Amino acid sequence: MKYEECSLISREGGFALVITLLIMLVVSVIGFAAMTTTDIEVRISGNNHWGNQAFYAADGGVEIALADGSNFQRTGKNLDLTEPVRASVTVGYDPTQKGAPRGKGISALHFEFDHYLVTSKGYTSVATLSASSKVQEKVIKLVPTGQGGY
Repeated sequence: MKYEECSLISREGGFALVITLLIMLVVSVIGFAAMTTTDIEVRISGNNHWGNQAFYAADGGVEIALADGSNFQRTGKNLDLTEPVRASVTVGYDPTQKGAPRGKGISALHFEFDHYLVTSKGYTSVATLSASSKVQEKVIKLVPTGQGGY
């Protein structure tokens, strides 16, 4: 009887290739998942950026409306701003609200109180992305009565 020597290496010649291909597959899947996650994170960051820009535009619209006292008339007023912010601002008089606001320190005897609601919608748009934000602020205007202030 003749014995043949079979080495382990000769029987496992393709095994290294299979292991190498499996490792390459796993690394490729991990790389693809990392690229997809990065792409999603970049989109989320961009949406957050443009949302913040729209909020700042709306808040800037409120501040611009507050800076000009002539905006507070009982008839209300609409402002369409493009510079320095892109916002559509509405100053509305609320006749249903009467009297001084609630809270400490309000003791004006010879004043009337006009209640206004300033609503500002800011917006941004770049290429295919657009965002909008709405800010509201309540404003109370002290109006001296015929008896004079204090």
